[in-house]
Parts: sequence; structure tokens; C-alpha cells
Amino acid sequence: MSRQHPRIVVRAPEAILEDLGSRHGSWRGTTPVRGSVSLVSGDNITLGTATLVYCLALPDDSTRG
Repeated sequence: MSRQHPRIVVRAPEAILEDLGSRHGSWRGTTPVRGSVSLVSGDNITLGTATLVYCLALPDDSTRG
């Protein structure tokens, strides 16, 4: 992964994935990202050989029981 791969900008409840001109690109699912795209909870993001899953967590979502 290059130093200038992607940036994820979060302004609740929206998140934007921006590719910063990386050599191998950034992917949302099977689609290469050119510029910026909105993310939806559950989206797969691939950066080089790593795949991440974007999950939206709202302030009132709690794992405490």
C-alpha cells in the first residue's frame, strides 16, 4: 500500500472514500474508486492486498448489555 492510498472522511452519518492517486487504486466492492464515493455500512474496501469492511456505528449503538 502506498502512503497516498485513500482517505475516509466521516461527517456523521455520511462517510466518503477518496482515492488520492495511489498506484494500485482503491476499490469499493468490485468497482475502482476514481475521485470519491459515498460508503454504505457493509461496503468492502480493498487497499492493495487488504480488504476492510466499513461499518457505520451510531453513538446510541452500544455493545454494553
